[in-house]
Amino acid sequence: MDRDAAVKRVNAGLGFRAVGHSLTDEIIARMLEAQRDLEHGKTIPKFLLQEDQDLILSAGSHSIALPDKFLRLDDNNLPHYDPAIPPPAFGLVPMYLEKMNYSDLVKRLAFGGGGLASGWQNNMPRAFVIRKSTIDFVVTPSQDIHLKWNYYKGAMTLETNVTNSWLDEASGAPEWLIGETGYRIALDARDKDAVDLFSAMITRARAAAFGHQLQEEESGGPFVMGAKN
Repeated sequence: MDRDAAVKRVNAGLGFRAVGHSLTDEIIARMLEAQRDLEHGKTIPKFLLQEDQDLILSAGSHSIALPDKFLRLDDNNLPHYDPAIPPPAFGLVPMYLEKMNYSDLVKRLAFGGGGLASGWQNNMPRAFVIRKSTIDFVVTPSQDIHLKWNYYKGAMTLETNVTNSWLDEASGAPEWLIGETGYRIALDARDKDAVDLFSAMITRARAAAFGHQLQEEESGGPFVMGAKN
């Protein structure tokens, strides 16, 4: 589904506004707003996850610019040494780096590395910090460091008539973004019937998107009460 098809669906939910009373521009503005808010919510859908991405820390540098449209880390696959390109002393076993607060990492380094001391040999990073626009390892390696990681990335925005991950029908999310967009328009118009219609659409689409994600997670085996990950 492309953006214009999504706009038509919102317009249908609003009762097919007559020619000359088009809300197209307003619908597009609310669609951009809805996507931004959804991508910065507490829970991000898995279709925005970028898996096993390369991360290269160049010799003589202690930080890397965050990718375009970076949203957040995936705690299930933090930056780690690529076992296919092992640095000295770590062999072929992936070495995962620890996520820390900047001040804590700087203090730990100042006191000799603390529990991470063995990892600082040859200025090989063992921890990192996410800053405003960079991922910072604080230490500066003497050689290029090849890492892998997962992170969540925002979808292409819909200023023009394109499609994106939210409108990809395989993701199960088009009605979620459509519902969020229509809900905002309906609230502004004080249209209770449309508010109810779009609210129901949001509930169904969100459940479908995360239901598929939950089903994938549960397929690895049953959950046991009291068990730890």
